Amino acid sequence: FFFGVLMMPSCPCAARTPSKPGLLALITGRHAPEVLSELRKVAPGGVVITDVTMGDFWPQVFAGLEQAHQRDVVLHVPDEVPADALQRIVTGLRLPMCVIPLKAVGSSREAHREAQRVLREARRAKLVGTHAQATGKPEPTSQKQSAAPTYHAGDVVWQKCKRNYQASENPHLEIHCVTIKVPLDYGDPNSKLIDFHVTRLRDTRLPKDLPHLWGLQGGPGTPPIGDKPPPADALPLPIVWLLPDQRGIGLSHEKSCANGSQILDEECVEGLRHDDELKHFTVSNTARDLHMGISALSTANPKTRTFVMATSYGTLVVNRYMVLYPNSPIQGVILDSVVDPTRPHFAYYDKETSDVATSFLQTCNLSPACKAKWAPEGGIVPAFQETLAQVAAKTQSCVNTHFPALSGPEGASRIKRKALFGQAVESFQYYERMAVPAFIYRLRRCSADDVPALQKYAKETGLDVDPKTETFHTITSHGSAADRQSMVINALINGSELWHGRGPAPNMDDLRRFDKEGLFSPGAALEIGRLLEAGFPTYRPDEHFMELADPAYPVMMLNGTGDLGAPVQYVNEIARKRPHWYYRPFPLVGHTPFVVQFPCVLMHIPLFFAEPNINPFGFHLCAGKMPTSADSLDWLGTTAPVQNASEKLFGTPKLYG
Repeated sequence: FFFGVLMMPSCPCAARTPSKPGLLALITGRHAPEVLSELRKVAPGGVVITDVTMGDFWPQVFAGLEQAHQRDVVLHVPDEVPADALQRIVTGLRLPMCVIPLKAVGSSREAHREAQRVLREARRAKLVGTHAQATGKPEPTSQKQSAAPTYHAGDVVWQKCKRNYQASENPHLEIHCVTIKVPLDYGDPNSKLIDFHVTRLRDTRLPKDLPHLWGLQGGPGTPPIGDKPPPADALPLPIVWLLPDQRGIGLSHEKSCANGSQILDEECVEGLRHDDELKHFTVSNTARDLHMGISALSTANPKTRTFVMATSYGTLVVNRYMVLYPNSPIQGVILDSVVDPTRPHFAYYDKETSDVATSFLQTCNLSPACKAKWAPEGGIVPAFQETLAQVAAKTQSCVNTHFPALSGPEGASRIKRKALFGQAVESFQYYERMAVPAFIYRLRRCSADDVPALQKYAKETGLDVDPKTETFHTITSHGSAADRQSMVINALINGSELWHGRGPAPNMDDLRRFDKEGLFSPGAALEIGRLLEAGFPTYRPDEHFMELADPAYPVMMLNGTGDLGAPVQYVNEIARKRPHWYYRPFPLVGHTPFVVQFPCVLMHIPLFFAEPNINPFGFHLCAGKMPTSADSLDWLGTTAPVQNASEKLFGTPKLYG
């Protein structure tokens, strides 16, 4: 079967007046083009028929919903989403559409008949232009939240945000904010109250009764949104986003140095040692803040379905939330790039991230073309090792001549952090990471054509910034409190609850060795180790430390097998312990698969929103849509995506010149 989608309140399709606009049909399938061609012939004038790419699926559906208020719309989409999967999404999220299977056609006459049948079904669909649209005004409620017996947040009033947002590229993006009061110390009934700030993002073209999704970012210490709203394609899900500033970050009682900065120098560390509040900025209290927010908004909107999604470090917070509130009335949780709560490992972060990245490099040998390319260099990993050793020893001629500021041990470390790790860690760098081997190759060859390409790469990756002015804890510590990273919270959480488990942590000699030997070491653990050695304050984890949750509501996990920040072997172990959780490891994908450049990955998430009690991975949406083995990767830049990445990073589509 092939299918189309007709805009209407619910299935089955209801009658409507043919003269009124409101049709939104999504046509797909191997024979859809033939039916579409006939539909153009038989459809009344004024019908909009548009081709949709899978990468822009939801943004273009959103645009179609807007157009359907004035005229009939037909969107032709690829057949990557099965009809029953799309039906589940449309029905479960109560989207104003209706799925109609299309019959296979074998001739132009059959295509003509099928097009007429589609029109007949369309004319039976009731116009939907009455679902509530956002007014852009604050929405006060008189209902009180009751998250805890002692504290309450008061009226939930969505208002204009305090952040000085720049003009949005998305004219349909509605942004409102609310600040909820939460206790600094949950163990003290008379505790001081602090701010818990939440930003709501909603596409005004969509119904207002969509589920709410609380999104917890990674870090620690990273704010969920800066001073520039996301562009139109950055909200690719039919959902209302709720993005909290986690405790101690941004507008949620930001913790900083005494002078207001986030530069963790000796003076700052000394001041923080006398900060009596800092011990309350824990993972557990961050999870309790989330519960307060969910309870407040659920009380104000009791019929709204609520989900929680977390990425990277945020998954640790949400695991703690699930431990503390296993019977919360939320509909489900999504964990993306899962930090194993049973195995705190940040002290080994430099070693483990580098080990994963080096293993990825070694898979070059599984590709005959890649192996042959690097054979004259002695193999890809030995070539990397030799080049970095030469840079550290100040004997790498290309660096000495064209990048003298990078010559020496510090320069070698900087290359690891910026040019190697920085281009290989995130899943959205799926194609950009193929430029990492080319960078080393060009550095070794250093031809006249290589030099401008290397200079471009240095500019794009930040290698050309004076290393004396930038260290790990100053890279993202500037800017207003609303949009900068809190390095205080980053160091506090990493040095307390993420540093090590019940056994001893590695010493400074171990940390220096991990950093020196790791080809892709980001130096993050070494920097935290130095701060701890300098007396940076920490807190003692509570009784829920290293506890894996097992809540009553469904849990969905995504992870990449090439994830540097959340090694897949540990996530596989979580899946073994919780076999009833939905889990899919995506081959060769890096950190946070949610943003990987394969739309099929993203499509699993609305399936979970629609029916959280059914495995969203059961449709195998990515089968045949993405590489599954290293030999199928484009190591040498013969395909358009890698050539585009090469153009961006080297200024030429020729990856190796």
